Amino acid sequence: MKKTIAFTLTFILLCGLVLVGCSGKKIDMEKCVNVTTTGQNGHAKAKASVDLAMLEAQYMGENGDFESAMKIANFETSLSVTVTPNENLSNGDKVTVKIGYSKEAAKKAKVSVKNETFTFTVEGLSDGEPYDAFANISLVYKGVSPQLQVEIQNKASDNFGKSLRYTAEPTETIAKGDNITITVDASRVPADSMFYVTEERKTFIADNVPSYLMANEIDDGKKGILEGLAYDAFKDDWTSFFGGVIEPEVRKSVPEILAYDVEIAPPAPERMMLATAKSVDEYTYNIVFVIFRLTITGGDAGGITDVWIPFGLSNVALTEANVLKQELDGYRENVCAGAYLDIESAQAAVENYSANAYTLQAIG
Repeated sequence: MKKTIAFTLTFILLCGLVLVGCSGKKIDMEKCVNVTTTGQNGHAKAKASVDLAMLEAQYMGENGDFESAMKIANFETSLSVTVTPNENLSNGDKVTVKIGYSKEAAKKAKVSVKNETFTFTVEGLSDGEPYDAFANISLVYKGVSPQLQVEIQNKASDNFGKSLRYTAEPTETIAKGDNITITVDASRVPADSMFYVTEERKTFIADNVPSYLMANEIDDGKKGILEGLAYDAFKDDWTSFFGGVIEPEVRKSVPEILAYDVEIAPPAPERMMLATAKSVDEYTYNIVFVIFRLTITGGDAGGITDVWIPFGLSNVALTEANVLKQELDGYRENVCAGAYLDIESAQAAVENYSANAYTLQAIG
């Protein structure tokens, strides 16, 4: 009987030691996690962080050693904390805090985790004042539609507004009429600020911006202006545009031509076409082609000769005020590099020039 009692007591003690060894040291995560709130009542955010000093105190006590610290280190590294919900919080709201960790690291450290999930009640938030984050910004466009780029200028004069940061989507390859979404980042706002952002995202439309000229925008008035722009550039140095398809004397400079008693009538515009780039990445986005007719009288051959020269105005745009202008990187030249004895040949040269990268449309 005594042997039986002794055996039973020994068995109970051994089981107790085994259970203690298996369960390890308990760590109450609710005591090791700090939950903080920032912002104003109804618009606050919550976040949580692990207090490692408190955790280690629970694990090692006051007399921790290096070996114990090494055991708990991997467990600490594996910790993660999530808070839900974590925005637009009001006093009295309850948030759920959940701790994630490596089961393997906990096992090696012989850690038993308590309160892996717990709730936190939001309190102490003050009522703030609404702030329109988009009232003091302006969008600044660079380039020409559909190759616009946009930048955001924050013109706020108050400290709260100055602390706001903005991003735009998209920021480039923007066309007139496109939507641009602006998002405000208030993460740098001081926690004790009396303001809160009422709207974090807003959509703007790219309007009142310069845009490359389109065929459907060329009415009789604009056609006349384009012909005038082409004529002004063409008439000053038109003799340099002649190719080898016409009589030798026509290719000479003005004094030499006059010596041959050649008379050339002012250039007359006969056809207009607009070439529009198929890709917005093209450096030259559009070309207005004007085919001029030159009537040459006299020379060794005598009689009258007509020649046709395609002349191009590149990167022609409409300003915000609907005024035609040529961008600074645009050129005015005989891009087809030749003069032709009939207008169909001149047009064929334009079509050949435009074939790969452009869509060609006749104007009027």
